[in-house]
Amino acid sequence: MLNNIRGLRDKTNELLGTLLPNLPHVVCLTEHHLREQELDNLSIAHYTLGAKFCRTNLKHGGTGIFIHESLAYTNIDLQKFCTEQDIETCTIKINLPTAYIYVIGIYRSPTGNYTHFIKCIDTILDQQYKPNVEIIVCGDININYLDENCNKR
Repeated sequence: MLNNIRGLRDKTNELLGTLLPNLPHVVCLTEHHLREQELDNLSIAHYTLGAKFCRTNLKHGGTGIFIHESLAYTNIDLQKFCTEQDIETCTIKINLPTAYIYVIGIYRSPTGNYTHFIKCIDTILDQQYKPNVEIIVCGDININYLDENCNKR
């Protein structure tokens, strides 16, 4: 499940209400607006914070991946690719008995550098791709697909 939460601080109960009764395995959030310590201390029943990106200089933004407590996972560190506004990303690898699933959460601000974003996401996908690996990319990349523009290609 993906949700552009536009500020998570006072919305955890509302978020949990949208997840019930069928709790998804993974919840990707963009624009959580929280600082690292706030996100680390946030509690959502039945979920663990698997991966995150929090802004340190600018307000708002950020990505987080919450994973159901019943699943085994590994956090994949993508901090070196993150640039506030241009690409804010985090990744988990879900460890299943027969396969691995990578879940990549991404946020790009409407004012972010699109060229830099494309180069980084291409590099991330190249590095994570392996045989017998499924990759799920979810997020808010702020491209209006209803308007004709070069970015939507």
